[in-house]
Amino acid sequence: MQIYIFFIVMSMLIYTSSLADNKHATLSIYNDNFSKTYIHKEIFGGFLEYLNHYINGPKGIYAQEFLDRGMDWKNLSWNFSRKWTQIDVADDVNYGITEGGYNKNGEYYTFIINKSQNFKGAAQEVCLNDSVSHEFYVHAKTPTHSNLTIRLLMDSNLVYSYNFGNITADWKKYQIVIPPLKGKHKVSFQIGNDAKGELHIDEASLMPTNNIKGLRQEFYDMLKYWNPGMLRYPGGCFADSPGVLLESCIGDLDQRLAPLVVWPPVSQRMEWGADEFLRFCEELDIEPHITVNYVNGTAEEAAAWVEYCNGDTTTYWGNKRAENGHPAPYNVKYFEIGNEQWDNQEQYAKDYIKYYDLMKAVDSSIMILIDGNHWKGNADMDYLYTKVKDKNDLYGYHPALRGQIDITDDDVLFKYLTGSSFIHEQNDISRMYNKLRALNLTPKIKLSASEWWVDYATWEDWTVDTNIRNASLESGLVNAGYINAFIRSAECISTTARTFGIGLNRCYIKDDGRRYFTALPALEALSMLRNHTGDSLIITNTESEKFDLPEFWFWGVPFLDAQVTKSKDSVFVTMLNRYKYDTLIVNIDILPFADNASGKHYRLWSENVLDAVDAENRFEMPYKTIDYANTNQFKLLPHSLNIFAFGIESWYGIQNDKISHHLFKISNNVISQDIELRVCDDVELEFVVFDVVGNIVASGEVLNSDVYYINMTNVSQGIYFLKLQTKDKVYTEKIIKVN
Repeated sequence: MQIYIFFIVMSMLIYTSSLADNKHATLSIYNDNFSKTYIHKEIFGGFLEYLNHYINGPKGIYAQEFLDRGMDWKNLSWNFSRKWTQIDVADDVNYGITEGGYNKNGEYYTFIINKSQNFKGAAQEVCLNDSVSHEFYVHAKTPTHSNLTIRLLMDSNLVYSYNFGNITADWKKYQIVIPPLKGKHKVSFQIGNDAKGELHIDEASLMPTNNIKGLRQEFYDMLKYWNPGMLRYPGGCFADSPGVLLESCIGDLDQRLAPLVVWPPVSQRMEWGADEFLRFCEELDIEPHITVNYVNGTAEEAAAWVEYCNGDTTTYWGNKRAENGHPAPYNVKYFEIGNEQWDNQEQYAKDYIKYYDLMKAVDSSIMILIDGNHWKGNADMDYLYTKVKDKNDLYGYHPALRGQIDITDDDVLFKYLTGSSFIHEQNDISRMYNKLRALNLTPKIKLSASEWWVDYATWEDWTVDTNIRNASLESGLVNAGYINAFIRSAECISTTARTFGIGLNRCYIKDDGRRYFTALPALEALSMLRNHTGDSLIITNTESEKFDLPEFWFWGVPFLDAQVTKSKDSVFVTMLNRYKYDTLIVNIDILPFADNASGKHYRLWSENVLDAVDAENRFEMPYKTIDYANTNQFKLLPHSLNIFAFGIESWYGIQNDKISHHLFKISNNVISQDIELRVCDDVELEFVVFDVVGNIVASGEVLNSDVYYINMTNVSQGIYFLKLQTKDKVYTEKIIKVN
């Protein structure tokens, strides 16, 4: 098969902290013989977790405007909900909550005994979208006689009211669509009665009518724009919480378990539950990933999850799914057993086997992730796999780049870009995969970064995501660095899940209640890479001026982060310019463009790497698409992420057949000591062996030799690339070193 490989050869590059001349690089393209690595769409995965306001609440992706809408989260200081207030407390009214209610899985309902003709009720401050209508309902009844009235007040002024009239003695749902209230963004929403009588209320709801499958339209649009290949749900640490079980996540919304209080102490309930999540994934062609409850669940309950998702309607849980409106199986592929069992590896390994066996007995085709988040690294991997052996499909781990750093902005930029894409992540992936290989578990078992994120906050405040640097271009470039590391390691890693709640989106709420939902540069970078990367990785070698940050133990890091991928009809050249101040000129050499060829240049950039997005300010957002005419030169602005996309037909000579050559032969691509190279007569070769991050481990010449041995004895196990150059061609072969 005739293929093209891209070698990026950079001229001398000098890092400076002041403005300087443009820098230059050469991108040389050659016919090559290589093995392609498939890039799974799940490498571009995301993670939706019930934590803080990420799903529930006025800033959450779920469109419900009421908090504790079942009025079940009791305030111990007085007999009422924590999230609702009593209106006009006086001698002529009795308020309280008591056990029972319309929701059989809730704890309480609210009662209001009005002894006057004045309005009495329960109130909650809510934010409204003043451009759309809102659907309201509440379940209510009276044991004596009462009417039901709602009132909306802004700055103590009535802006809307509706009287449902007298209500029945049995629980009944009362609902109305409230029209758009222009200029009314934050109101006191009050539910009560304005005449003598006793009113019981439970399960109130208020949602904008432009919600899509329960999600706020703004977040639905963001997720569709991102187009993640996979979504992990419902946690995180939340997945192991009490009550986060299958039966809490399915069925009638108004009959779901409430309250569910988890760390941090926020009342959550699984309204955007299993069916809501899975139907959303179906609509957007996203592969779902379910984390089952290990800490507070059982292996039997985990197997029930598999049956509910994938079983046919003759099974108990498959029939339940059909009763809930989805007869066809969801065919969920990925299941993870628990989340981050840091101090519990012995018991976890024992229990994991039972989970695995029962879940696979329901559906043997599913992929099961083992929780690899233990304190002792390789030692814990050894222990886990000694116990579970090959009863596993993916080894899950959770990389995160976090911590406020009191150093110069330049050092922060280079530390984060380096830590994400070259040193920490690339080395960690190699270390873990080499361990799996040493245990003879590859290629069956691969890695999964099943939760990852980047933020600049401290341990105390990282979950609230208020650090302005998380909203900066710099954060976008760092996130791109992570994805680049995953793509380069596609042979080792199959899936990743970037946390959606930290650094990808923000909701800014003004004093008057106006909300601004916005994507952040990191989401732009992820969308750009997800939607403009091929499904096959082409081997590349980057030769670049490098920099050191000895205070962070980083040495020899290239300024240029580049990779090339290929789809059926396009080639994508991804280049991240780490230079903060200098433009990088990259010249294409060797392979000419066809006449009138053109392509697209996708770019994420701003003048200052710390330019950030807020309610008023957006820089080059979303990322720009620029037509790129027939040329052999790329221009990369400072601190910019760039993808150049060209149709295969734009380049002369590209074919989809592997070239054949008879100049040399490698005896075995899997070695334990030397690379044995058999060479034809009178062929002279130069060779370079480099690792996955471009470090050269061997080089030399082959002159007048039938058999030549390249010494790899002292090189650690892992993946390497052998570049062989004749007088007119360059060839690259992948080498796997084992012990």
